Amino acid sequence: MHDLTWDPAALPTVVLLVAATVLYSIKHYVLSASRQQARLEAAGMPAIQAQTTAVLRRRVLAGLLLGTGMLAAEVLAGVDPVAEGLAAPPGLTTLACAAGALAVLGPILWGSGRSASVQAAQPEVRAPVQPPGLILKGWAAWAIYLLGYEYLFRGALLFGLAATLGVWPALAVTTALYALVHLPKPMLGETLGSVVMGFLFGAMALATGAIWAPWLVHMGIVVITETSAGRANPELRWWAPET
Repeated sequence: MHDLTWDPAALPTVVLLVAATVLYSIKHYVLSASRQQARLEAAGMPAIQAQTTAVLRRRVLAGLLLGTGMLAAEVLAGVDPVAEGLAAPPGLTTLACAAGALAVLGPILWGSGRSASVQAAQPEVRAPVQPPGLILKGWAAWAIYLLGYEYLFRGALLFGLAATLGVWPALAVTTALYALVHLPKPMLGETLGSVVMGFLFGAMALATGAIWAPWLVHMGIVVITETSAGRANPELRWWAPET
């Protein structure tokens, strides 16, 4: 038997976990690119243009939803949102963490981009001709999405839970949640790898006092993977001039 009497000290933990669950569920189901693509095609947009628009729109909307939603949850929970992952500006330690991680991950990601399984999923935009403008627009949309994504996991949740549960329980909880949201991914290795990366990203955030290091690494992963897969995929013309 457990005493279910409400403890006011539990408010931040409860609010942050519930908010993250609701926000990510909305992002996953309501803002899915496939749903948006279907609506755009139904409105008469050509399939390739609809797919591109849906992917870019989903990244931007999802990033704004996750980031602003968790900021609002922190205010509701009585937590200082600026102090939880945003206060420390990027510095040499942040850049060193990001550069070191990408120095190890970069060659692995570049090699994996040549596999058919990765090329089937990356880049997400499947336009057969991808000029520099489209690619850069896609990376800008990724930057917005990953900013909200990282703030949810390595900002509000990680710092908020560390303040109430302690550092290692917070790392374990956020890493478990981070791995679970990878379950829809087609490859088991990506989900299992997210366990390692979850701890790594969390440690970077806590060590530097902000989300910037994991955000930079995540952006590096995107750029390297998409570039490798896009260049190697015979069905795509990557970084091709617009015709």
